[in-house]
Amino acid sequence: MRAGAVAVSSSLTTLPLAISLTGTGIQLHLLATPSVLSFGDTALGTSTSLAVSITNSGTAPVNGVSVSTTGDYAVQKPCPLTTLAPGGRCDLTIVFTPKAAGNRPGTLRVTSSDPGSPLAMALTGNGVAPKGFVFSVDGASTSALTIKSGASAGYHLSLAPQNGFTGTVVVNCTPVLPAQYASCSLLPSTVNLTGTSAQTSTATLNTVMKVSTASSSSTQALRWAVLLLPFGVFFVRHRSKSVLFLLLVSGATLLTSACGSGGTVVINQDDPDLRYTPPGTYQYSVTASTVNGTPISQTITLKLIVTKP
Repeated sequence: MRAGAVAVSSSLTTLPLAISLTGTGIQLHLLATPSVLSFGDTALGTSTSLAVSITNSGTAPVNGVSVSTTGDYAVQKPCPLTTLAPGGRCDLTIVFTPKAAGNRPGTLRVTSSDPGSPLAMALTGNGVAPKGFVFSVDGASTSALTIKSGASAGYHLSLAPQNGFTGTVVVNCTPVLPAQYASCSLLPSTVNLTGTSAQTSTATLNTVMKVSTASSSSTQALRWAVLLLPFGVFFVRHRSKSVLFLLLVSGATLLTSACGSGGTVVINQDDPDLRYTPPGTYQYSVTASTVNGTPISQTITLKLIVTKP
């Protein structure tokens, strides 16, 4: 409350005419908390969010509240009110998404009926290159090797950390154009990057496989058929033709099972359980993926050309 008076003097009276004056002062004032938003380092391709409150610290309503930003900043959660009563507050969320590396300044502006409008707040943040790693094979994204069937091909893999990246990376091999009787192995298949030097792994494509005894049953059946038939003929000459017939049927059954099993030609006659990759061009993908933190995945391609032994 503010009081005052007006005195009016004239020739009509010896006493002044007194008029009392009263009034109440009001204040319009918006206040931002905190006064500065600092987002620190934010990797390119990512975002950082911070909260800020706009409060009417005056004694009268503030109308026409509107919020805007400049630079690499955006209002993610706007103020739901356009009028703030005395003591009223509006909570905002500001998002920083750097478009380039380096210092990225910006401004938050709040316009209103406040005589001091607009309320301006400095926004600061740095764009930095993202942490990660570079995955390569023999210094490139693709490598092709030519080997004879039965041999193995070794590919030299490298994982180089970028911008101080640390973490565990798992490496997996997946056939794209798979080679029959071939296998892909990785050593090591788990790599720990410490943010400094590159780590290595080796991918090996082997083009010979030892099959199980059950897989070579056709070969065994063929062997038994060949062995039994001469003995059967000798036995029947001294015994009975009916027994010969039974042995012939048994031998034919064994031969049929051998031929009908779809067996692959065995190249190594010394070990019939070995199977070799047929000549051709094959392809495998090797993917390196992070275990924890921000998901990062990179893939390289292995090409394999197999020729006759």
